[in-house]
Amino acid sequence: MVSKQTILNAFINTGNLIESQDDVLITTGKLVYKESTRAWCIIRLKHEFIKYFPKLLDVKKRASYKILYPKNQEVLEDFIKQVKEEGKRPLLLYFFEDEELSK
Repeated sequence: MVSKQTILNAFINTGNLIESQDDVLITTGKLVYKESTRAWCIIRLKHEFIKYFPKLLDVKKRASYKILYPKNQEVLEDFIKQVKEEGKRPLLLYFFEDEELSK
């Protein structure tokens, strides 16, 4: 079994983190349905979000993401503690269930 600390280290210490120097950003967006995967799997970022992270505009460099969904409150608190120790800020993303689409 992999330790909780190993998972947190692997999550944080991968690649060059794209960070923003600005304060707080609160924005909403939509997921886009992709027929080939039959899932809501494309995240569309608003221009407002891109302004906070201008490195995402660089077409010469690829960008990727990681998602951490902690299994419990203790793992979340450990993750936040480690992020704070490294002087980084986590990005929080929530998924919401909207109304059903009419066919």
